Amino acid sequence: MPSFNHQFGHSTLRKIVAILAIGFCAPPAVAEPLAGPFTQGFVKVIARAHGYCIGQAMSVEAINRNFPDLSLAMQRAEMLFDAGTSNVCQTAMETLIAAVGAGNAQRLTEQLRVELAGPARALDRSAAIGFIHELEARAGWVIDADNLPAILAVRYGASPASEFTDGHVGKYVGIRDSKLLGVELSLKVPLSWKEMPGDRPHVVRKWVDQVGTGLNSIMLMVKDIGQPLGPQDLADFVATNPIEIAPDGSTFLDGGGFVLEGLSGIRTRVRVTMQRVDGSIDQIVEQFMLPLPTGRIVFLSCYSGAEVGAANTLLQRRFELIEPLCRQFVNSLVLTSIY
Repeated sequence: MPSFNHQFGHSTLRKIVAILAIGFCAPPAVAEPLAGPFTQGFVKVIARAHGYCIGQAMSVEAINRNFPDLSLAMQRAEMLFDAGTSNVCQTAMETLIAAVGAGNAQRLTEQLRVELAGPARALDRSAAIGFIHELEARAGWVIDADNLPAILAVRYGASPASEFTDGHVGKYVGIRDSKLLGVELSLKVPLSWKEMPGDRPHVVRKWVDQVGTGLNSIMLMVKDIGQPLGPQDLADFVATNPIEIAPDGSTFLDGGGFVLEGLSGIRTRVRVTMQRVDGSIDQIVEQFMLPLPTGRIVFLSCYSGAEVGAANTLLQRRFELIEPLCRQFVNSLVLTSIY
């Protein structure tokens, strides 16, 4: 069989990547940032986490007031919660103030306390004891699924990689999805990153930070070359200079080879501007391309975005924030179909 470069040529490989760039550069549908990294959607996420904490604090107050003999047990549970969650409720309040200002944050807090006053006062002794045990469990992140992603998004907003390291991850197992083109694989993704279906032909799944409201995403794509690749084809593929496969119109930043699951691939990092009807978005995209002997190529992509005209350092800071998590995401790939 002819070599990959002879059969397909660099120009064809560039076209494949250029076509796929449309998919991996498409920004998530989010509102404009209010200030810095805060979008309107994320403000709602922060408010949800803050509301959870307000409800918890009001229950603590009611139990201490109505059942003084339980105060020591309650104090212990509170200390466990603060230590176990790195004082996430304080972080939620500070983040809300940073996003909407101290005055608005105070008004929201007062409104929440009014809305939650009834449930907090309704605890009887049995329920109070049960709440203390629940608070102890919350210290180990045993939190209901409706609120957990928002609380994790606040807790790990400044250190996304730590969410992965601390084990707050879900597992995506792709077996029967038609977009996988027969590739069977699994990936680990932080729980605060919302999974969404791929909205373009080759995009299998995407995950957006801040419970789907953020400006950072990670994506999984699969492309079919059209025929199996032999050892020489695979070697020719990974010998390609990464700068040659940067999408047209992008600025090449970095690239090189990598090895994953015993297979060799190509990594590229580019900066690109995506034109939209309602404006333009600057993005830094890091993409890992892993060719398989079957002729499929698995693409794992991570990107950060900022409005055109934003300070150059803003986009770079956003990307640097998720870069370690991006590597964790890529390293979690298991190609079950090759074993």
